[in-house]
Amino acid sequence: MPEQLHQGLTFTSWTGPVTIRHQVEVATPTCLRLLLSQGIDGFHEWYWGEGWVQSRLEGISMLPLNLGQTLNLLRLRQFLAAQPRGVS
Repeated sequence: MPEQLHQGLTFTSWTGPVTIRHQVEVATPTCLRLLLSQGIDGFHEWYWGEGWVQSRLEGISMLPLNLGQTLNLLRLRQFLAAQPRGVS
């Protein structure tokens, strides 16, 4: 995943053997919206503020989206836990 996200950026990730293409539709200081294609056709939105985060995933896929959503939230938790105090 790229270090910085900006509107119009496209990148690819993999969940096991499944390729998921992400296109950044919105990237603001409090919101990220990704359009998804290939392995999932839909979108993934993130909103955050002081001490909270909200994530919404909608799409059509042969993958179990609930499991994918849980894995994304666990990855976010691991990322934030690895940040030096005061940075997250």
